Amino acid sequence: MEEKPMKRDPQDDILEGHGAFGVEYTPKSKRAKVVEGRIHAGKRGDFSPGERRTFPLDRFTVALFRTGDEFFAIKDACPHAEYPLSRSPLISPYVVMCNSHNWRFDIRDGRCVKIGKCGHVGRALKVRTFPVEIEGEDIWIVVENR
Repeated sequence: MEEKPMKRDPQDDILEGHGAFGVEYTPKSKRAKVVEGRIHAGKRGDFSPGERRTFPLDRFTVALFRTGDEFFAIKDACPHAEYPLSRSPLISPYVVMCNSHNWRFDIRDGRCVKIGKCGHVGRALKVRTFPVEIEGEDIWIVVENR
């Protein structure tokens, strides 16, 4: 009988000490379940204005921010050193400032609006964003092409 090769967990590198700064291993049982390319983030009433929550997936984590009555989802990693942006403050309704080195990102489109003390940057530097769909009271984050 032929043995099936064991499928490697995409987060094994984290356990082996090769993860990025601030990135922690998440057991498979605690990762968000993707259903038809989306993850269910909860109900609108579950979030207070200014609140953020994270949803770990196999290869990255998504951070969902509520600002006013709007919801925005971004990859929970600063492109500079992968520090989780969910652990960082919103310094305005739409700008999160990475606690690691003060890089700033607009959560609406992901673009970097300032790099620490260096000043403003070009449009090419971004953090990945994800569409948020509201269906009644349910909040869904689209994480895969459907």
